[in-house]
Amino acid sequence: MMAKKLEGLLRIGWEKQIILKDQEGLWNRLNVAAAVTKAGYPIHQVADEMMLRYLYENSYRNTENLCLIVLTDRRVQVPFDLESRFHVAELSLESLFPKLSSGILRNLSGIDLRQLAVAMELYTGPAMDDRQTQEFCAVTMFENVYALPYAQQLMDACLETAEGKPSYLNWASIAS
Repeated sequence: MMAKKLEGLLRIGWEKQIILKDQEGLWNRLNVAAAVTKAGYPIHQVADEMMLRYLYENSYRNTENLCLIVLTDRRVQVPFDLESRFHVAELSLESLFPKLSSGILRNLSGIDLRQLAVAMELYTGPAMDDRQTQEFCAVTMFENVYALPYAQQLMDACLETAEGKPSYLNWASIAS
């Protein structure tokens, strides 16, 4: 679910060169790099403007090659010439969960964002205020209607991993 949501945000398949501004450190937390790499996009994580400029000038200035550049520092500004050539997207709690209060989400420690994404995919109601967001994240998303689809996704992922590693020698990597 989260990979599909991110593919839509990034416009994977529609855009060739993408800059993702990761304002809140969500890129590594969401663990969706495999889905983007599978689509053929090499991923570059950049933490400063000089590295961004160097990468662009060296590798992408005169080409239309696929690439995803993830800006990991919120202070890095995208220069105008890059902004006009690349699709620029912002990864934030607001962009991922527009119906929830992002202030409350930031204050919730240990929330499983993938489970929340599945729950929000099924949620059809209006945008929530702070109290409703707190209630949804603490209680509602664990109700069967929201939790069972996520449990099924986890089970499918476990089976896929286990089927790909049939030897007992690989059991340690399956368990982790």
